[in-house]
Amino acid sequence: DIMAPGLKRLVRMRQMALSQRNKARNVALKSKTKKETAVAKASVVSSGEVCPWILVTGSVGTGKTTTASRVAAALASKGWKHLEVSRLVRERKLYKEWDDELDASVFDQKLLSAELSKELRSGPAVVDFHCASCFKKALGKPLAVVLLRAETAPIWDRLEGRGYEKRKIQQNVECEIFGTVAEEVHECWAGKVPIVEVQSSTNEELESNIKQITELILEKSSAA
Repeated sequence: DIMAPGLKRLVRMRQMALSQRNKARNVALKSKTKKETAVAKASVVSSGEVCPWILVTGSVGTGKTTTASRVAAALASKGWKHLEVSRLVRERKLYKEWDDELDASVFDQKLLSAELSKELRSGPAVVDFHCASCFKKALGKPLAVVLLRAETAPIWDRLEGRGYEKRKIQQNVECEIFGTVAEEVHECWAGKVPIVEVQSSTNEELESNIKQITELILEKSSAA
């Protein structure tokens, strides 16, 4: 076939335009595919099921960490771990403020929730923290909430042994006297999950609590 020079030029321009459009479409398609793959991977991670967990809470000095770590150790063969939230906040810097009056960091709710979500998807956990209201719905409900209570004298002695200043000890003792954590526990969890309140003033009570919580976890886990 013979084409006029002008028509030939027009055909070539059209072919070039089609070629460029096809290249752009292929690039866009590849980009879309990569994006969809990334979203799918993220979806798998975020939609992973939260493993069973139990919350051990109470005022500072009531024995949460000791109790929770011992319970987790008793259940280690079944894959349970101890998750000390205060340490998580401190070591991973999940805070943005410092309270001079309380001489403590103020945890960031979003940062903490993201870390808790990761931790509670990696295996069943005995969680201990003095705050009972920071666990978002996405984390699911704990098997139960164990509320530790203690007499003021042992709380004072324990905190003094940690080197706390007198003012800080007094604040934590008053927190227990007024039942601040207990009130928060019932506001957050009453009617939703079992709340088990136990005394944690003596070594005998500590050992009894460890046994009771361990048995509770085994019972609730088998029923789930």
